Amino acid sequence: MLWIAQFGVFQKPPPQWQSARELQALLSCRDAITCDLQREKNRAGKINVITLPIVVRPSPNSSIAFLISELEKFDQAINLHIDRYPDLRNKYELLQTIPSICERMVSHFTALLVSHIFTHAELRRRFIID
Repeated sequence: MLWIAQFGVFQKPPPQWQSARELQALLSCRDAITCDLQREKNRAGKINVITLPIVVRPSPNSSIAFLISELEKFDQAINLHIDRYPDLRNKYELLQTIPSICERMVSHFTALLVSHIFTHAELRRRFIID
């Protein structure tokens, strides 16, 4: 058992895995901010329906503005990260040619496809579908 652990320590992942991990981290943070933004929009909608003290009313609007600016920052960081790595850029551009995939999903699929090694196209298809 010990030799398996030692083998794992000495194995270095290919460089594209590191770029994929960083992209996945950026995408994960962006998704969390998107959820926060939706929650604040729902809160703002509720405030318009019920009567609340004046102090509470501007709170969602300032939070929404902040979260939108954070989303823009993460979108820029994601685009810069993809541009920095040719392998990510090539896969990203190839996935953009598929008409039914939106830009955000293209980023997620790019990170997914770069982080796994597939020997056949069929294995890649099965991995994505399952």
